[in-house]
Amino acid sequence: MQSTKSPVSNGIASPVKAKAQEASENPTWRAAKYYMFEVLNALIYTTVAAVLQFTPRSINDFLQFTTQASRFAVRWVWDVLCFTAWRVMASQKEQGMDQPNHPYKPAGASDSRGPCPFLNSLANHDYFPHSGKEITLYRALKAVHQVGKLGYLQTIFLVSIAFVFNGREGKNGRRMLSLHNLANIHSHNMVIEHDVSLLRQDVSIGDSQKQDPELLKQLLSHSSDGHWVTASDLVAARAQRYQQSKTQNPRHVFGHMHRFLASVEDASMMSFVSEPLDGDAKRPTRIALSKCRDFLEKETFTDTFYKRGENTNEGVETIRMKLLLESGSGIAPPFKDWPKEIMSDVNNLIKWYSHYRSEQRKNNDKKAN
Repeated sequence: MQSTKSPVSNGIASPVKAKAQEASENPTWRAAKYYMFEVLNALIYTTVAAVLQFTPRSINDFLQFTTQASRFAVRWVWDVLCFTAWRVMASQKEQGMDQPNHPYKPAGASDSRGPCPFLNSLANHDYFPHSGKEITLYRALKAVHQVGKLGYLQTIFLVSIAFVFNGREGKNGRRMLSLHNLANIHSHNMVIEHDVSLLRQDVSIGDSQKQDPELLKQLLSHSSDGHWVTASDLVAARAQRYQQSKTQNPRHVFGHMHRFLASVEDASMMSFVSEPLDGDAKRPTRIALSKCRDFLEKETFTDTFYKRGENTNEGVETIRMKLLLESGSGIAPPFKDWPKEIMSDVNNLIKWYSHYRSEQRKNNDKKAN
């Protein structure tokens, strides 16, 4: 296959500028500064997103929101404490994956599946309920950490925001998650589902729920030799999707928060199904094309996935930063530009949500008439 790498970066700076700044800064300080910017931006962005989505419009709304938020907060603390206790007390073997007891079973017609191949695979292997519905916070935390081997704090952050923005009140007032809710338009570009997906169309111009076979072909076409997908191939694929989205989508949004999510997605895929370098599972370098296709298309874990080492989460962060630096995104803006960069993300979020509310009002008016 012929690689179609785009020379255009989807990051803050061009790769050339990123390399120049990388050379002029201490690597430890450069990484620390980027993480500080990432954390600050994520906190402000998710706070504004929560205000936009959950601002009550009446006294009844306020009382209902307060009741639900209080219940969720108490349950969140309990589930996180239980998850922490399990992580501390369970042996490495118990924290690992049990392949024989989790065979692959494809989703049925009534099963709930969302835009994330990894979460769908968890349901297909029964780490989640196979229906993909009514997933509890504790079960989600345990499965994502146990199987995905993401870091402790990273797991809590990503799973928690999925439940905050996409969860629904379930049994006994407990907040539950169904996978199809991850693609709900009301939370588009807020946290989980976003533009510039490698496998799904932007919600403004297509179906953001179902995988697009043409986009899968496009991703696999970035393989330089037709046999392997490397980190550089993923950077090129994401850059191409960025340009396509920017050109085709009049409401294109891809800010720092979305780059963070995209980098987690790409780095996790490299960790999940890549071949280890010289038997060292902490240093995954490439994905066999057939295994990449199975993971993304069938949404199943491969034999490579089950052979990973116990500390693969170290590799996820290493790969993530490599991907960000190669794309030009892993360089934090100068301190003086941080407010402007963060406000740009928030402004785009507010514009999208205003558009969504406007469209919602128009649809309600049509139904009323």
